[in-house]
Amino acid sequence: MGKSRSAMRRAARVALMMGLLLGLLLPTAALASPAQPMPGSEKWVRVYTVRPGDMLSAIAMRYGVTIEALMQANNLRNPNKIVVGQELIIPEADMGMPMDGPSVGGPQCADRYIVRRGETLSGIAWAYGLDEYALARANGIYDLNEVYVGQQLCIPGQGQPAMEPQRPAQPMQPMPQPQKPMVEQPQRPMEPSMDGPQRPMDGPERPRDMDRDMDRDRDRERDRDHERGKDGGPKRPMGSDEFWKGSYFKDKYFSEFVEERQDKEIRFNWYTGRPFDGMPEDRFSIRWEKLEYFKDGWYRFTAVADDGVRVYVDDQLIIDGWKIQPATEYKGEIFLREGTHKLAVEYYEEAEDAQISVTWEGIRR
Repeated sequence: MGKSRSAMRRAARVALMMGLLLGLLLPTAALASPAQPMPGSEKWVRVYTVRPGDMLSAIAMRYGVTIEALMQANNLRNPNKIVVGQELIIPEADMGMPMDGPSVGGPQCADRYIVRRGETLSGIAWAYGLDEYALARANGIYDLNEVYVGQQLCIPGQGQPAMEPQRPAQPMQPMPQPQKPMVEQPQRPMEPSMDGPQRPMDGPERPRDMDRDMDRDRDRERDRDHERGKDGGPKRPMGSDEFWKGSYFKDKYFSEFVEERQDKEIRFNWYTGRPFDGMPEDRFSIRWEKLEYFKDGWYRFTAVADDGVRVYVDDQLIIDGWKIQPATEYKGEIFLREGTHKLAVEYYEEAEDAQISVTWEGIRR
């Protein structure tokens, strides 16, 4: 009887040890085997923690999703308001690109390009003969001002660059102005006289006060045509357009044209509204152009924009603030020769508030 009890105790100890051994081995086996997705659950979702310097557009580009998809997945109302440490849900990529960004050098790319220090997307597009918006769409870039050193870009289309991409524009330096030679006015022949002062042969001499009045009137007329007024706002000099020609588009890429308007000045604040009926409240763009007369000298252009703005003088980019941002002030300086110059302003609105203003003034260097 005692022997049977002892055997039973030994059997119980062996069973306990086997149970402990199996308990240790089973979790290890479960960890070693890779997780398999369930049928019908191929849509993967990632979580990304916002780091210092991150922008929603850059995160969307990195994972191949749209800004709108990120905002919808995370219940965001303003794409400009994300904070460090915030966890963002990354939805399934919906742009035909892998989660780590667009493929480079694949069948859809005619070439690939590595971004170098100081280069811009517009400069790279120009070197390849492409539209910068087409290059941005091919690479999933939503902020045209956001490329980084070492980034690989997919170059769609055919051909190689004809020249190196442009570097950031440097302000033009004034060239020494040649001195105009003094030309003496021809004198009318004088009729000799024996008994009085000589007078011109072709008619009687005009009174001096009449000449002085005519010169003064001529100077005043020239000043009205060529100088800017100091009190009543700028006056329109000879060769200047009175209005800006504004081309309005209902997308951010200047492709869906809505209407052309004549704007007296570029000074708008639409808040959260729209420029006019037929335009959307968000994600629209405008391009303004005009001719303006300037005298010799340095000029400072000032732009305030929410969101993106670019200012060109004679096709030279002097202000580049092409990104999503609150109302931000930019300044650019350029030396202009006397004459008529071409001005152009590009603007786009992303979301929420919308405003844009562009002015200039002469400065001394």
